[in-house]
Amino acid sequence: MLLNLKAEEALQKFLQSKEEMSDAILQTDQSLTEKKKEIEVECVKAEAAKATAKMQEEIQQQNEQLLVQKENTHEEHMKELTEKLEKAKAQTREIQHKSEHLMQQSEKIYKETIKELTEKMEKVGAQTREMQQHN
Repeated sequence: MLLNLKAEEALQKFLQSKEEMSDAILQTDQSLTEKKKEIEVECVKAEAAKATAKMQEEIQQQNEQLLVQKENTHEEHMKELTEKLEKAKAQTREIQHKSEHLMQQSEKIYKETIKELTEKMEKVGAQTREMQQHN
């Protein structure tokens, strides 16, 4: 009877540790899935920044053609073009900076999550081995 109680207790501890490991893995998987979505969002933002830069380049080309056609208003158009170009460059730099920063943050979070998962799994594994050695 005493053996049965000890065996039942050991089995319960083992099952509980397996459940804890399963919960840790599930939680980490959910966390990684969330981080993956965040990274995908950042990639979309980076693509949007590229598209914006291309559009700005096309606008610049159109403005340059307009200046050639309207030589009488050259100074006025040149001023507008310069302002638009500087604004576009500033916006592009800001978008690129934000995208790079967000990508770095995402990568850092991803690495931290992997490290935490590894540590949790090692801890649970050590606990399981320790329980098995005691039995």
